[in-house]
Order: sequence, then C-alpha cells, then structure tokens
Amino acid sequence: MFFRRKKIPVILQSEISECGLACLVMLAGYFGKRIDLAAARSIHEVTMDGMTLRNLVNAFEQVGMTSRASRVEIEDLHTITRPVILHWSFNHYVVLIKVNRKGAVIHDPAIGQRFISLRELSDKFTGVILEAWPIETFNKEPLEINVNVKDLFKGISGLGKILSGVLAISIVIELLSISVPAATQFTIDTLIRSNDIQGIYSLSIVVISALLAKSFFSVIRAITLMNLRYSLGVKWAEMFFNRVVSLKLPFFIKRHIGDISSRFQALCAIQESFDSNMISSALDAIVVFISIVVIINYSPILAIPPVFFSLFYAAIRIGLFNKFKTLKNETIIHESIQQSHFIESIRAITAIKMLNLDVLRRREWVNYVVNSTRSANRTFKMDLFTNTLGILLQGLSGVFILTTGAIYFDSGLSTGALFGVMLYGDMIVSRVIKLSDALSEFFLISMHCHRLTDVAVSPAESEGGEKFGSNISGSIIIKNLAYRYSQNQPYIFDGINLEILPGESVAIVGASGCGKSTLLNVLAGLYEPTNGEILINGKNISSMDKKSLRQKISFVMQDDKLLSGTIEKNITSFSEAPNHERMEECAYYAAIDDEIMKLPLGYETKIGDIGSTLSGGQRQRVAIARALYRRPSILLLDEATSNLDINNEKKITKAINALSITRVFIAHRPEMIKSADRIYNLDLKSWVNKNSYSELK
Repeated sequence: MFFRRKKIPVILQSEISECGLACLVMLAGYFGKRIDLAAARSIHEVTMDGMTLRNLVNAFEQVGMTSRASRVEIEDLHTITRPVILHWSFNHYVVLIKVNRKGAVIHDPAIGQRFISLRELSDKFTGVILEAWPIETFNKEPLEINVNVKDLFKGISGLGKILSGVLAISIVIELLSISVPAATQFTIDTLIRSNDIQGIYSLSIVVISALLAKSFFSVIRAITLMNLRYSLGVKWAEMFFNRVVSLKLPFFIKRHIGDISSRFQALCAIQESFDSNMISSALDAIVVFISIVVIINYSPILAIPPVFFSLFYAAIRIGLFNKFKTLKNETIIHESIQQSHFIESIRAITAIKMLNLDVLRRREWVNYVVNSTRSANRTFKMDLFTNTLGILLQGLSGVFILTTGAIYFDSGLSTGALFGVMLYGDMIVSRVIKLSDALSEFFLISMHCHRLTDVAVSPAESEGGEKFGSNISGSIIIKNLAYRYSQNQPYIFDGINLEILPGESVAIVGASGCGKSTLLNVLAGLYEPTNGEILINGKNISSMDKKSLRQKISFVMQDDKLLSGTIEKNITSFSEAPNHERMEECAYYAAIDDEIMKLPLGYETKIGDIGSTLSGGQRQRVAIARALYRRPSILLLDEATSNLDINNEKKITKAINALSITRVFIAHRPEMIKSADRIYNLDLKSWVNKNSYSELK
C-alpha cells in the first residue's frame, strides 16, 4: 500500500488529547480539504478524555465525509487502498501511510512521520481501523482560522517610517554594490591599458570610499533593525503575556506547559525574521534584473549560466519547502514535549525519588531528546544541503561564465568586460540564493503565526461588564446550575439550586468525583456554567467584570501555588504598598504568624512553588493568609486545611468564623464539616442535617 497520487499532510496535535482530531485533519487534507486544528476544534470540542470512534465518525460527518470502523488483521493492512486511522495502544490514534514487508510508515500526531517495524505495528495496533471518504456534501473550501503577519503589527506606531528608512538605506547599499563591477571593468580596460597610474589611484580612492560608505550604511541599517526587533520584542511579549493570562482555565488544563511556552518561542522566531535579508529581498529582485540586463548588453549567451543556476536553486528551494516546514514544526513540537517532561520531572522530583522512577524518567527523557535531536538533525541536513548547493552553483556559474567568455573572447569581449560579467553573474546567483532563502523564511512566518493562532482564537475571559460596589453582602443564589466539560460529555452536576445567606458558612459534601471542586471553580468564575445562573449580591456573575468579581472572592485551592518571592510578597499579593499590620493580622488568623517569626528572615523569607523550606501545611496557611489579606466578601476553600493538624484547623476555622464573611468550603473531616452553619450534599442535591454523621459519609 502506497498512496502516490495525493499528499497526506503531517498534522501534530497541540492539546494533550486531540490526536483523533489531528488524524481527521490529515485525512480531510488527503482528499483536498484544508482544515487547521483551531478550526477543527469548532467541529468537535475535545476534552481531556479524548475522542471515541463514535466521536470521530460524527466529526467526519460534519466535514462532509462518511466513515466506517472495522476490525482488520495486521497481515491484511496492505490491501487497504487509502490512508486509514489506526487505533493505537488503546489510547491513541495514528494515520497509516504505507506498509510492506520491511515495516510501516505512519503519521503520529504526537511525534510526526515515523517508520516503524512490523513488530511494533503488531504490538501497538489494536486491530481497529477507521476508514473515511467524501460524500455529496463534501467540498474543498478551506476551513482555517489563522493569525497573519498584519495582525501582529496592529497598534504599533512609527513602523512605516522605520521600514521606509531601512529601505532607503538598502537602496544606497545596493547602488554602491552595483558600481563595483563597472569600476573593475573600467580599471582593467581603460586605466591599466593606458598605464594611467594617477587614474588608478583616483579610482581606488573612489572604490574604497564607496566600500566604506557601504559598510557605514550597513551598520546603520543593522542598528536600526536591531532597535526595531527590540521594540517589537517588548511589545509582542507584553501582548502575548496579556493574552495568555486572559484565556479561560480549560486552555491550560488541556495543554503541556512546554507547548504553551513554545508559542512564545514562535513569536520570538517571527521577531528574529526581521533582518536585513528580509527587508532587502525586494531590492534583490531589482538587482538581479539589472544585472541580467547588463550581462545581456555584453553578450546574451553569458547570461545563460547565472540565470540557469539561479532558477535551478530556486526550484530546489521551492520543492523542499513543505518538507522543510514540516521538519521545523516537528522540531518545535518535540522540543516542547521535551521541555514539559523536564519541568514535570523537576516538580515531581520527591515522588520520582521515593518511587525509584529515576531510571524510567531518564529513559523517557532520552527518548524525547532523541526525537527532538533527530528532527533538528534532519532540518540541519536540509539546511546544509541547500547551503552547499548554493555555494556549488555560485562557483559553477563563475566557471561557466569564464569558459564561455574565453571562447567568445575574440568576438570583441574585453578582459575588463569579462571580469565585470563574472562579478555581475556572481551577484545574480548570490542574490537569487539570498532572495530564495529570505522568501523561505518569510513563508515560515506563516507556520509560526499558525502556532500563535491557538492563543489568539481560544476564548478569553470576558472583559468589562457590570462591577460590584465597594461593599457587598456576600449572598449567593444558585439557580438550576449545570456544568459539563463539553457537549459530548455527561454533566458533572446539573439541576443545582441553593441559596447561601450573607455571612453564612456552608460545607459542600459528596462522594469523590461528584463535582465539588468544579462547583467552586464555577462559583469563582474560573469555569463558565453550561446551564443555569449564579447570583452574587443579586447580580449574575456571567455578566459581571471578572476582575471586579475576584476582588470580592478569595479562593484557596487544595493545590494552591505560592509565587517566587518573600512570604510578605505572597501574603500581600505583591502589593506595592503593603499593609504590614493587616498582613500580620491575617497570618495570625491563619495560625502561621508564630512560625514565620521563628524563621531567621521572618516575613522576608524567600519562598516559591519549588525549593521552599515551608512544609505543605505551612504553605496552605500562607495561602489562607493571602486569601484573607484581600478582605473578601466571599471565601471559597477547597480542602484548604487538608494538610493541617486538627488543632491548627480549629484555630483557623474559629478565626475565619469570627470574620462574618460568607464561606463555602469542601472538607472531609467531620469536625470541619460540622463547623459549618449548613451542609449541602452535592450528590443528593439537598441540604442535610449536620448533626447526623451518617449523612456526611
């Protein structure tokens, strides 16, 4: 089986569980319909659970294709006449491209194109395939959502003036470059023949002056472009960070940390593309045209070698571009996976040591490094090939011009003219090479822009909306609330109706996995409810300004993180004008003040997410103090005292109860649950008697 008629694109997944969606995009591309992953997500919303075969069948129908799942023995795969999706290792999908006696070629959304042995195919192929083909409703109209280069320059003032200045400087540099071959011919044919020593000195001074001027203007252009890249870098970095932190929480849950950081690297790659070669590429085309005209004016036949070798190089560069682009993209994906694995290993180093997983993690790490290095090496080899080819063709062009010129020397072509033609020919080939490389880099920008599309089009938290006043009572009314991660999944909870009075303390109980933490995330505005509404102080939080909402709500999560800085900075949320009296008061409420003061540096002790000297319980209490420092009207606690001993838990509970703020918390200890004014069982969707211990289980 080998599909020669049509190309099958390599699509790499961005989210952890969207391998099925990537395979759908590849098969649609095989039949001529371009779809990108950003657009494909609008067809089917993928959750952390991935896609079932039924989900894939439904998704194919939405793009005008029908599909069929069937069982196939491995020895029968060679009879299939078109690419198919293979169910892989019971938790993944890949596209089968080619299979023969030596092995198989697959497009793996997690890695890229791979050649695998028949043994690996037998080990990982589950025996289930999904075939897909177009039906009457299928059309080849592209379905793409892309960020283009113009979008990146919106709001950047003065760019036109800078680029115009760079272009003007480039024109001067090119004029000085073009004058050198003419000066060479004049020196050889006129000054040397006439033995005009004074003229040679004078022309040498002129040429040296021109070279100095060219060097001067080149430095000016380089400095200007450096300043431009610096300005763009700062502006784009700010825009990117603002956009990322404004995205909704599910965006981060579905992606590796390395993949998210690689989006910023894509922005850096676009920034680095703005060099002198990119800016002067249009002038290169003009210089090539002028040089060809000049050579034709000497002898049309002498124009053939540089034009032929230039076109040959350009054709090779164009032919290899898609392959080069795919390799670049694969390298970026592999590096992001490698980075995610490294960060995960550092974060989980204690568990890795205790479970003796260091050998396993090292083996996985080496595999990721090998994949990344292999892709980088393949990219390097392609770069090496094109660079070597360019040098070779440039040399061959000079040899052919010299040989042809020598043959036609008797036809009136002077020695100076021959040298001039050689210089112009070299200029043609070198400029076409530079132009081809610059255009290749320019079109690679589209790949980097495509990686930014994920950040640009993902839904962000709504800005604006109604704001709360300075004081609110903290009442909460929940009406027919329901939540699920996607339309294709069952509800985590639904039909929730409850009212929490101002200053009341409510415990949320229920079996593990019933959605208690999810409910608090919805209350905090981190998740959007699927149905129903939440009223705080009588106002629907869906229409409220999220920043205003979070000024009134503090949320302490079970796995809450502290940021790198001092204890003071963390408790005061890095306030520029911290209230030390309030900080110490909140530390007292969180039963952590005495322990902080026993530290050598007290509140100036450095802490952070990793490398902190604080215990798990101490970190939880600092997080509680941080939440209280903000003086919220509503306090949400998700297992916020799970790492504390009973005495400290009682102290904190008593202190918080005295504050008369609305508290909604999740806990498992009966003592903590019974401290609430009322208890709501999420499984039963009803209030329960807090004096009945059996109902709390």
